[in-house]
Amino acid sequence: MTVNPELIKLESEVPTCGLYSDCSRHAGQQIELSNIAAGDPRRGTHDARILIVTEAPDSKSAMGVAYRGGTGTRIMRMFLRPEYGICLDYEDYGREGIPAFLRDMRIYQTSCVKCVLHGDPSTVGERVLVNCRRKFLDVQITQLPEVELILPMGRLAISSVLHRSLRRLDYESIVGRFGRGIVAVDASYGKMIVALPHPSGANRAFNPPVLRTGDSPGTIRSKRAFARALAAIRSRLGTMGYRLRELHPSSQVGPLDKF
Repeated sequence: MTVNPELIKLESEVPTCGLYSDCSRHAGQQIELSNIAAGDPRRGTHDARILIVTEAPDSKSAMGVAYRGGTGTRIMRMFLRPEYGICLDYEDYGREGIPAFLRDMRIYQTSCVKCVLHGDPSTVGERVLVNCRRKFLDVQITQLPEVELILPMGRLAISSVLHRSLRRLDYESIVGRFGRGIVAVDASYGKMIVALPHPSGANRAFNPPVLRTGDSPGTIRSKRAFARALAAIRSRLGTMGYRLRELHPSSQVGPLDKF
């Protein structure tokens, strides 16, 4: 893994963040400082070309290991499995292969909110998002100069990365929409941004966008929007020089299937 000392320093400040008291007063719910170790390889590499921004650490991650739950596995599955339509040409080694995958594919993962949330993420106070973005996320993006593609996952991350009010965010009109959730060059960061559903195991919107008999009109619209976002990612990765497999139905299974 490539290591940037400035990013290590920033990551090390998360467990003792000086803005915690202010955020706690304005969060509208209980929040807890995260204890993820600086330089955790499950965050990825500091020479990243792809930045993934999720919502907030889960309770397992807060115990000291980044993306310790199933989120990291589901993100990797999105890049590898043919039913998602990106199809990076990379071997599937399952959960234990995540650090190597992030290193080899030059990906860095972080959350827009650094504290663990003990309530509905969509109701967290706006001040928490703003504090975390100004103190951490903006600096992380600055310290990752080779990033070309930013993927915010979930309502909080989309709000933070796109600098939109969480309360006024129209999620359905963003994911998969060109010029809104698929932005070729973002005004704030100068990067391509593709907004995506959150990769929680409980979020059915992150399931592969395969149309099935009996899908409601709303489900069909959501799946098609997700598929457009994934197709935009595949197209951009191709122009960035990533090796991609051909798109075709596959019956291949591997360690990720159990998640």
